[in-house]
Amino acid sequence: MEIMLKYQSPGRKVLYELRRMEESELRGGKTNNATNAFFSLKYEGQKDGMDIFTYLVSGHTQTNRSGLYAWVEDLLPLTAHLQLGVKDDRIEKVFNRKKICDLWERKIWYATRKKHKGEDNAEAMLENVDKTLRDDEIFANTLRYAPPFSLLFSGIHAEVFDRNKIEKRRGRLPGFAGEAYLPLLIEDAIVVSEKSGEGYEIKSEGKLDEKEFNRDIFRTFVRTLSDDPTAVCDLSTRHTERYLLDACGWVQTGMLLHLSVVPYFMLREERCFLKAVQS
Repeated sequence: MEIMLKYQSPGRKVLYELRRMEESELRGGKTNNATNAFFSLKYEGQKDGMDIFTYLVSGHTQTNRSGLYAWVEDLLPLTAHLQLGVKDDRIEKVFNRKKICDLWERKIWYATRKKHKGEDNAEAMLENVDKTLRDDEIFANTLRYAPPFSLLFSGIHAEVFDRNKIEKRRGRLPGFAGEAYLPLLIEDAIVVSEKSGEGYEIKSEGKLDEKEFNRDIFRTFVRTLSDDPTAVCDLSTRHTERYLLDACGWVQTGMLLHLSVVPYFMLREERCFLKAVQS
């Protein structure tokens, strides 16, 4: 029996909670952050071949407010209210991008520049944000694989499932070791509830996409920062995702666990937990 998961019930709004824990270590330097966020997601129907959703953040806290995480906190208002166009279960377009650009120009740019004045690379960061917001594709791509959207629109709704078949999709872990992302190959298996109409469970396991991953660039990155042309560059990766969907295709719980390690050089661990708290 083939199963196609589709978001249903236009007009439906679901309130979610996201908990995200990040830990990283690079050459002995350690950083960590824990995020807790509440937001709503409303399905508005279809337009131009895309599913349209309204995303609205109602609360956000984070434990780390220094370095790059300070920038994340300062720029949150830019993505607190989004009109999203989703195609093949990935963000394709941000319909209110021009309003976001206006908010950036009127308020956020000046406040952020004033706060971070004198910091290394502050002007480059501001230029990068400006470039991102002014380009439809770059902005959509920036959101596409970042939590919570990587869990809400993971690509599983674009797959045709069978109880006895493994589906495959590509994934990305943003901002990895000097690169824009770490490419992943993910295998999905569906578990159908024996009780009709109760929903579906998706079990997913990922691995490094060797065809997309440029080991030469990564090797150069490791050996340059290590100042050692013979440094070991063996990257090991573990990646797990779990989803529980209701009968209408809405994500009720989602989980992502990721660990990447290069011995004696770097570690990156991420844990994300998403749950619907009000449907």
